Amino acid sequence: MLNHLSKVNFTGQYSDPTCAACILSNYNLFSGLNENELEELNSNKSCSSAKKGQIIFSENGLPMGVYCIHKGKVKLSTTGPDGKEQILRLAKDGDLLGYRALLAGDRYHATATALEDCDFCFVERDYFVNLVVTNPKICIGIFKIIAADLKSAEDHIVSLSQRM
Repeated sequence: MLNHLSKVNFTGQYSDPTCAACILSNYNLFSGLNENELEELNSNKSCSSAKKGQIIFSENGLPMGVYCIHKGKVKLSTTGPDGKEQILRLAKDGDLLGYRALLAGDRYHATATALEDCDFCFVERDYFVNLVVTNPKICIGIFKIIAADLKSAEDHIVSLSQRM
């Protein structure tokens, strides 16, 4: 288990899914990798689980890598100036978490909390960044994810402005 994962109160490791088996059931960023690339990814990840209500990573924390949800639902939320929680989005099987802060060299802008018992894999920063830089499929996939996030944010802004 990775050192930084042990800082969080996880329920322990579970039977690690292979990346190849995971992408068959959940389309995700890594779906475009060939068999050899999937084997390499598989050897460069660690897997863990969190019980309902447990925090996977915290707002303002430094990203050490990215999280790929194997099974379960995760809430991404932030705390407003008034101290109230604001849910930003929900993540599900196959979703990638923490990539924006990692790629921007920023801190997490949200807290990720398991909404139900959750299994996930963690890919360390150096390996993930190298994968994005050296693999065009992954690079384009990240662009697509970020573009979808931007569109969602723009749609949300339009929706809020039309309510006023």
